[in-house]
Amino acid sequence: ITDYAPTVELLGMEEWVQTAIGEEVTTLEVGHFLGFPLKHDFSVEGGGAMDWTNSAPADIVQYMRDESEGDPVVFVGHPRDGLLGYFDQYGFDQYSGTVDNLTVVTPILSLANGLLSAANFTTDFEAIEVLNGKRFELLRTPLQTELDDYADDGSVSAYQMMERTLDEQEALRGGASLGYGIDGQIDDWFSLLNLGKRYTALGNSDTHGWTSTEAGCPRNYVLSDTDQPAYIDDQAMADAVRDHRVIASYGPFVQMWVDGEMIGSDVTMTGESVTVDIEVQAPSWVVVDRVELYANGELIREWTVEPGGGVVPFSERFDVELEEDAWLVTIVMGDGDLGPVFSPIEVPYVDLQMVVEEALGGVDLVSSMLVPAAPLPRVHPVHPFALTNPIWVDTDGDGFTAPGLPSWLSAPEAPTSK
Repeated sequence: ITDYAPTVELLGMEEWVQTAIGEEVTTLEVGHFLGFPLKHDFSVEGGGAMDWTNSAPADIVQYMRDESEGDPVVFVGHPRDGLLGYFDQYGFDQYSGTVDNLTVVTPILSLANGLLSAANFTTDFEAIEVLNGKRFELLRTPLQTELDDYADDGSVSAYQMMERTLDEQEALRGGASLGYGIDGQIDDWFSLLNLGKRYTALGNSDTHGWTSTEAGCPRNYVLSDTDQPAYIDDQAMADAVRDHRVIASYGPFVQMWVDGEMIGSDVTMTGESVTVDIEVQAPSWVVVDRVELYANGELIREWTVEPGGGVVPFSERFDVELEEDAWLVTIVMGDGDLGPVFSPIEVPYVDLQMVVEEALGGVDLVSSMLVPAAPLPRVHPVHPFALTNPIWVDTDGDGFTAPGLPSWLSAPEAPTSK
């Protein structure tokens, strides 16, 4: 654990840069957990960093809270990053469960590790890193037809996999299947919101070096009561993240209001509809061409953004009729390339299924239960992409009721042959 404040002061940068003390607890088996603000203890090795050996996730979360002089915000990093992903390791199922009762199905590779028992899966954290580094292939769960087309001839791009059209949404209602073996982190988040877990979505660059994973790709825009970095308070930032006052973005800046209330708010509908405002801002080199609006994880509106709109390429006000309590989220994206500001890199992906195949594929009993890992693009441009956190709408004045998973959401079936 390191305090960067003395270095910022030494450089005379206090007017422009503010820092907070935090930590990423980077385990080898139960996922990665982050929190701030924490304490920096000069008197102990590692500044007070946790020895996570044999620690369950709940122990790690509690450590974060014990090592803070305030009320830290704790979040899960890259939950679908194979062997480094909390959801992958424990087997969180985005397709089943009831409100406040999640489904965890322990993967084959995890059965021999007592720490990875479903009993050790905790939901006691405040946020999830849904955008991480340049891992666009982990954003969404594509349709099975998209995965098939990509495997056949590569004709489907990462951009097409991460967009959701109204035609695709209608196909899902009609029984079309989502892609087997791919659990998008945004779709995980949508399911958790539907199951009553109000986690804040975050986007972090996960920068571990000076090149290839540039700082701020992606980044979070967090609501603050001051525009002066020197006056930003660590606890106020943690509180804003906990209160969902965050926009996660690879470039675009998107805002949403419902009946005049901002992102993170609870709104009570007084008539038959609510008024929604969406505004997108972007510099000329960040080209946005698509806006999507979701209600309870279902796409309900889509817009094509025409080029040449200036620094506010999209601004719309419209009414939305809701028949049940609903949370609303806006996603914006562009089929462009943010290079050379952000460069594409090849990201090796240690997929849990791939590891099982390599390690145990020769064992007849195990091999009979395996299907190949789904193919995904590993190299692609850094696209403009951003999402808001939710606004929750209570339609009948009795408080917001989590809707549960939508009826059209069903688990894809495993391929019948290898």
